[in-house]
Amino acid sequence: MQIVQTVFGVFHHFELARELDRRGHLRRVYSTWPWARLKREGLPRDKVETFPWLHVPEYLAGRAPIDLTWLRDPLGYANAVAFDRWTESHLNRALRREQKIDALIGISGSSLRAGALIQRNGGIFICDRGSTHQRYQEQLLADEFRRWGVATPPSDPRDTRREEAIYAACDAITVPSSMAARSFAEMGVPPDKVHVIPYGVRLESFQPTTEPSPETFDVLFAGAVGLRKGVPYLLDAFARLRHPHKRLRIAGAVQEDIRSILPKLPLENVEMLGSLPQPELAAPRDSGG
Repeated sequence: MQIVQTVFGVFHHFELARELDRRGHLRRVYSTWPWARLKREGLPRDKVETFPWLHVPEYLAGRAPIDLTWLRDPLGYANAVAFDRWTESHLNRALRREQKIDALIGISGSSLRAGALIQRNGGIFICDRGSTHQRYQEQLLADEFRRWGVATPPSDPRDTRREEAIYAACDAITVPSSMAARSFAEMGVPPDKVHVIPYGVRLESFQPTTEPSPETFDVLFAGAVGLRKGVPYLLDAFARLRHPHKRLRIAGAVQEDIRSILPKLPLENVEMLGSLPQPELAAPRDSGG
């Protein structure tokens, strides 16, 4: 079986790509990150194709010290559409050379056209959605932003329409949790189209560094620090924990939506580490940070 993948950036798709390649099933993975970033993922160069021209500016706009939503959102949509057409053209050439492609696994939002091409040529199109149904997620986040008195960031309706068109067109949808699967059922997607496949982990990347102390209770959160990740609930739960030697370390960039809320939340025994490279997450730290 020969499989191609499409992904915005990296996510967990390169973990999957490595396993497919090890078993002889990976034809190619197409990504919107440049090779300079992707080469660390451990795949041969001839198995990776890159289209970084719009995603990199979008990424930089998202990390700017000022709000560039007006630029980032149109870039994001343009990137999805252009990446799809670019991938479609590459797959067309491969199919004309009589290269067999049995399946395309595309991260949600990608490969509306490319997936249809594979289907027309006898293959299957799998949409890999890393969270809940797009519209369900938008409704959930809108409620959460209202609860905290924060203006809901505008969403591009074109993104939602594109996502739902992909859900309808693909042969199967993979999600990482039963909660995500339920959200698709609630939004009217046939349950037998959605398959729960929990994410794996590279165990060799996380080895014990020290023996845990029986005297302390240490928690590490790694991810974007914002309302989307439920950080206020984490801080509230940690504050309720009664332990004389507790510590919560939060590794990740602080999102704009939570900046005005953080000073009002319980932060005792909480250490904000900022963004850290993944290899540093498991590094031991003393009580002073």
